[in-house]
Amino acid sequence: LSQDLSSFLEETGLSVADKESDREVSGGEKLVNGNLQESLHRQLVNLLEKQEDINEEFQAVDRIMRDKPKNTETIRTLVYTVMESVVLGLPGQTVHLEPSLLVKRVPILKKYIDANKEKELYAMFALQSLVHKLEHPKKLLHNILEILYDNEVLSDDGIFDWEKSENVDEQEGKGVAVAGCKQFLEWLRNADEEEDDDSP
Repeated sequence: LSQDLSSFLEETGLSVADKESDREVSGGEKLVNGNLQESLHRQLVNLLEKQEDINEEFQAVDRIMRDKPKNTETIRTLVYTVMESVVLGLPGQTVHLEPSLLVKRVPILKKYIDANKEKELYAMFALQSLVHKLEHPKKLLHNILEILYDNEVLSDDGIFDWEKSENVDEQEGKGVAVAGCKQFLEWLRNADEEEDDDSP
């Protein structure tokens, strides 16, 4: 699935105004349009399109991520790109999730999200941006969340923080995204309540 990352980065406020041709930063890494996130996205897309053995893929992602800042923007770009690689189809057309490929790539997401609530929130913003760009295919976000929750990539706290978030920069597509996974959110709330009832 090929996305127009430039517009995604601009919409989400991650883009920089510099639109010169590629340039290098310290360490010899090329920036794309002067933007580290766009450069990271392209490197990850090129890698994930090859669909290597998972161990080789994991090590290659590590090499790409090694010198990157582990901030929320980088996590967001990583999550967006990995999720983009496991969803087939184009906006406005039939779009479907490749669950086995997502499960295969779960270790990449787990390593970099690392059970950190802030990173989980930005992972959710990345998912929201992706499903919005794809014009909110039915049950797509629901199905993604089920897999990420079952594989302990995202916690209930991280998902609920996203649902409650009032960040004004993250409202595009939010209402539709929340509505699209309402059934999952209700299930998660009920599971939480049952857990609370069972505790002494």
